[in-house]
Amino acid sequence: MSELRLGAVAFIEPGREFVASPQSASQLVKAAGGEVVQALDHLVMAWFTSATGCVRCCIEFGHAGCRAGASAGDVLVQHGLLQGLPVIEASRLKDMAAPNQILGTARLVRLAEIPEEASEPFGEVHLKGIEHPIAIRVLS
Repeated sequence: MSELRLGAVAFIEPGREFVASPQSASQLVKAAGGEVVQALDHLVMAWFTSATGCVRCCIEFGHAGCRAGASAGDVLVQHGLLQGLPVIEASRLKDMAAPNQILGTARLVRLAEIPEEASEPFGEVHLKGIEHPIAIRVLS
């Protein structure tokens, strides 16, 4: 069964403390109202029904020395897998992020309604596989 759902996706590259204790990464995602979709030693993919929860979770991971990319929008959920533009954006942003840096789409930040001082402009970027440039924010 597949369904189109509005939500937020985060790709998180855990720091050493989370690699040593993967359950703590899962607990952090769940505490922010998310669900771990995929967890490997070097990557956590999480799904959130709330953009605010996604941003809050990513910032917590950032404080712990992780890097992450996050986006929001319509996501196709099919057999436990996530597909769609927000998934591609979040994955590419995680790859672009520096250590201890959290990158999110401007769309995610708008949906989360976080205070302006909680993010700063990163600029518009062209991401592989996406035709148009995307406005990116650094979350802190």
